[in-house]
Amino acid sequence: MSVAHADDADDYSRPTGETYHAEKALPSGDFYTGQWRDNLPHGHGKYLWTDGCMYVGEWHRGKTMGKGRFSWPSGATYEGDFKNGYMDGKGTYIDSSGDLYRGSWVMNLRHGQGTKSYVNGDCYDGEWRRGLQDGHGRYQWKNENHYIGQWKNGMMNGNGTMIWSNGNQSEIDPNTTLKDLDLNFLFRLQKNWFQEFCRQVDKDCEFLEQERIMDYSLLVGLHFRESSCNNSATPTSGARTPTGDNRPSRGEMDRFLLDASKLASMQLGINMPARVERTVRRSDAENQLVGEPTGEFYDVILYFGVIDILQDYDISKKLEHAYKSMQYDPTSISAVDPKQYSRRFRDFIFRIFVEDT
Repeated sequence: MSVAHADDADDYSRPTGETYHAEKALPSGDFYTGQWRDNLPHGHGKYLWTDGCMYVGEWHRGKTMGKGRFSWPSGATYEGDFKNGYMDGKGTYIDSSGDLYRGSWVMNLRHGQGTKSYVNGDCYDGEWRRGLQDGHGRYQWKNENHYIGQWKNGMMNGNGTMIWSNGNQSEIDPNTTLKDLDLNFLFRLQKNWFQEFCRQVDKDCEFLEQERIMDYSLLVGLHFRESSCNNSATPTSGARTPTGDNRPSRGEMDRFLLDASKLASMQLGINMPARVERTVRRSDAENQLVGEPTGEFYDVILYFGVIDILQDYDISKKLEHAYKSMQYDPTSISAVDPKQYSRRFRDFIFRIFVEDT
């Protein structure tokens, strides 16, 4: 956050390097009041943007530098260190929903050690990288279950331990979570499920777009049935479930699913029967998002839902988009306008979820 020179006749009448109190109505419509030197904010001052954002704190040669507080019209606030126009150092951010992050920042992103407390009672304490949980961390749910272990790009990924509120523990396999470029399946849904799925994705994306939310994901959980439609062996997919005495066996799960009295528990995204088809990426297509179908099918039970729905397309994301657009294809980066993000999200989801014909 920096401010351009604001030419004023009074400035030219003062000696170079003199610091004094000023009130400036800028050509953009923004307003500044505070210490001023050489046509720029310098010292302590308050800056009001026309969109309702406000910064109160220390300045150095037109850039936020030192201690300060930034607030957004949504009610979100950041209070802490600034450096060269960025939230950088130690600081506390409270978003519009009330979620609170306290810890290290680098260039507007959570980076280093930090703690995030969620309004729903959950809490994460650990390492962050470029705005996401990454490294070693501890996540505790409000029901006192907690996970201690490795994270990558905002998701549990790698070695870790799930500790349940009753004291039971489950070791997490390093391959528990697969992301976009690791995904090696197409999800084939029965016609009625597929139609309902498409309608729900459209509704969710339209709502998130209206709320100016971006950077969300679809989290998919898989349970492989004991037998597949073309292979009696259990597939070694790499998408393994946590181990532990409290987890039902595949046989128990299958018996549960075949019990007619349990059919009522099946609904979109919960305990949902489907098939997956293994895919393989071409060796000459480094960035191929969806691999080529192989004709190898497995019967599965699906659990899925949209997650990470709290990221507003705010000043930080606007600045991130502007910065990254200078270096990369603007359509390929995650920090994009919610409308563009929604379109890209749907395009990808409807390529990996298809009707089972």
